[in-house]
Amino acid sequence: MSFYVENFLYFYHIFYSRLAYGSSYCFHKKKKNNRRGFLIGPWCPIYGFGALFITLLLRKYYEDPLVLFIMSFLLGSILEYITSYLMEKIFHARWWDYSDHKFHINGRISLTTSLGFGALGLILVYAFNPFFLE
Repeated sequence: MSFYVENFLYFYHIFYSRLAYGSSYCFHKKKKNNRRGFLIGPWCPIYGFGALFITLLLRKYYEDPLVLFIMSFLLGSILEYITSYLMEKIFHARWWDYSDHKFHINGRISLTTSLGFGALGLILVYAFNPFFLE
């Protein structure tokens, strides 16, 4: 990979890690860095990786919003489930638990958050990415 592409992917990841609603909202509301995940600060790497994966892996679905929604739903859910599982095994802690939500799987993912991944995939591809990738 070229130096330009590597740097672009790095800053793209950082931008979306910071932009993500969960971390940005908490930071701006409290006006201080907060412990939102295993890092301290106004970013969550899982959001940046999710944005990268949607951008890089789902390009062939950009022409069909319904398929893109479904694939973003699935990709985000898989990423969240695997991340939750690995972080629990590595750090012996659980950073989120959706057990109180309807339609959850082991408290690691829920229908509500998965629908959010689908919607955010559409927003990412059709609203934000055109500024960076076109």
